[in-house]
Order: sequence, then structure tokens, then C-alpha cells
Amino acid sequence: MPDFPKDHMLRIDTKNTLQESFAQMTNLMGRIPDGVPIMINAINDQSAIGMLRAVKQAGRQADVIAVGNGADETKALVDEPELVAATGYFPERYGNYLIPIALSALAGKPLPPAVLVNHVMITKANVCEYYKDYKCGEKPSFEYKFPQAEFEAHLASLKGQDSLKGYETLIPSK
Repeated sequence: MPDFPKDHMLRIDTKNTLQESFAQMTNLMGRIPDGVPIMINAINDQSAIGMLRAVKQAGRQADVIAVGNGADETKALVDEPELVAATGYFPERYGNYLIPIALSALAGKPLPPAVLVNHVMITKANVCEYYKDYKCGEKPSFEYKFPQAEFEAHLASLKGQDSLKGYETLIPSK
């Protein structure tokens, strides 16, 4: 959101833990006037959940939405109405990206300057597609707008760069 005012962003050091994010957000709540919307985004799901719990403890759950990162706190994603989504990047699948790189290195081929990893926005509506132990919830009344066409065009432009010639198989496609 390039036009979002910088003075409306409050940053805290969560130390990437639920406990520290809860403590820091509790301290921060006094600076956020009642009725002002609160949007939480964090380095991981644990930090997002800690901040969300602090907001709820302050009685401000009507003012907050949160987005996690990692999608590894699936129960919270399903159960917490204010936790609307989490980015899933599935590190258990990194081998699908790393093995071709390792084989290229072993074969003496030069390596690409970057390898793109696919990420997915996990919501209550699609959680069952990625985590079979959970049922999918209802679709939200709004639509998540990921610029898929622009992203695919960006990938295509990377595949066409001279510096990446020969690495097309290492840049994941759909």
C-alpha cells in the first residue's frame, strides 16, 4: 500500500515470539485511540497471535484484523475470527527448489542469482486444501486480491533476462 501514511504504522520488536509480541503490543495499546482500526502483520504467526491477544485483552477485538506469516498456527487461523489469513510458504517443500540447484552446482553449471519460492495466502475458506485435518470455512464477504497476472508477467520477465538464461527450469512456474 504505497499511499499508506508512514505515521500510521507502529513497529515493535516482537523477538519473533508470542510472549514478547503480547507484551510489546500491550505496551503499545495506549498509543492507539479507541475506535481506530488496527491491522496486524508480523514476521510469523506466533507474533501475530501474541499481538492479537493483547488487542483482545484491551477489549478492542472489534477494531482489529491480523495476518500471520507461515501458516503454521492452523488451529488459531481456523478458530480466531480476527486472524483472517496467513502466508503459507511450506519450508518442507524447499527441497523441490534446492535439489535442482544442488544438481546444477554438482554439474559445474553456474547458479541463478535467485530462486523464487511460491507462497499461498491461507484463509479459513481454503485451509482444507493445504491442511487436510481442517475443514474449510465459508468464503469471506470480501475477496483477497493478489495480483496474479502481474506476478506471472514478472516471472516471465525474469525468465527472459540474459543473466538467467539456462536457468528457466529453476524458476518455478504455476
